[in-house]
Amino acid sequence: MTLPAAAILVPDFFPDVSPRWVVRLGTASFTGALVLMAALDADASADTSPSLFC
Repeated sequence: MTLPAAAILVPDFFPDVSPRWVVRLGTASFTGALVLMAALDADASADTSPSLFC
């Protein structure tokens, strides 16, 4: 759904943006998401310690 929405909305809201720049931004965002997912610890739990909030 995101790709069709971007294809429709980017030309409407940013008519002077280069398509090459949009592709680079999308590629960078996708790469960043992959790096963050790869950095997740498989053994991590959902509990937090109170020291994180102090």
